[in-house]
Amino acid sequence: MQPVLPQIEMVICALVGRLFDVKNKNKDDTLCHLLEKKPIRLTQILLVLANVHQSFVRGVFMTKRSLFYMDPELFGKQEVPRWDLKVKATEKLRIFGDLQLETNKGQMINFSDCEALNDLEMIPTQLECAKLSCGARFILVVEKDTIFQKLMTEDFYNSFKPCLMVTAKGYPDLRTRQLLYKLSVQFPKVPILGLFDADPHGLGVYCTYKYGTQNPAMLNEAGKPVCANTITLLGLLPSELLSLQIRREAGFIQLSTSDITLLSSIQRRVYFNNDEQLMMQTNVLLEMRLKAEIEILNTLGPQYLCQEYLPKKLRVIGVQKNNKDA
Repeated sequence: MQPVLPQIEMVICALVGRLFDVKNKNKDDTLCHLLEKKPIRLTQILLVLANVHQSFVRGVFMTKRSLFYMDPELFGKQEVPRWDLKVKATEKLRIFGDLQLETNKGQMINFSDCEALNDLEMIPTQLECAKLSCGARFILVVEKDTIFQKLMTEDFYNSFKPCLMVTAKGYPDLRTRQLLYKLSVQFPKVPILGLFDADPHGLGVYCTYKYGTQNPAMLNEAGKPVCANTITLLGLLPSELLSLQIRREAGFIQLSTSDITLLSSIQRRVYFNNDEQLMMQTNVLLEMRLKAEIEILNTLGPQYLCQEYLPKKLRVIGVQKNNKDA
């Protein structure tokens, strides 16, 4: 992909040149005619180009939200990946654990330090510029921030360190998937495990982490989805719900029409038939017609998730809980 800044300047110069070309007698070929025919569209384009150009000149990023609120009526779609336009989404990524990152400016961030939770803006958006050092035994990707905070509060990290916990507070943004992709490539022996709700949206979040999205603004420079395709489903699995002996009235919810529509959509995706775990859990949800969030485990005990469920699941893959006396 060619540098964006020179292309913006070339377009603006061409537009200005046509606007002031007094020798051009063909009114149908002038910018004035374009302004007359599609004034909103042209104003929209110029507003975006002006702000993207200014971001490049200043060397800073702006969020999609801030760009939108410059003039909501003129907000439009992007046709290039956001990082190439110096436009990014509001921060969703949270990290804690055995990861050290050196930014392209030489700033060192240690994510086993609580203060690092406030250092996320220091992470370069183009993560290929960053140097990573990961000493984790595993990476736990958590769907929801509430569960991430629960793990922090109940000292999950110290029970299983060295490890790394990551959340994007729901569906993962581009930055989170860029980080996990880089970790999966640089540290292929470190398993990436997903902790999601046992519902259609939980499976949808898993799919976005593992397979990415075809949204043009979310593709890499090669035009491919940015994803961590080594991630595996750790829990909460729909197939586990009945075996956990949880009373149905304790938190099971009937699938809605939109839930069934989402599951049908997942079944039609190109990767569906090659993902046995995804196929199984999707079919279980459709058969039970019930769903549950991770919080349903609280009915088995307030610390059941951290003290029972996760330790048991991790033992299956060979990860033992640390001895507190060690």
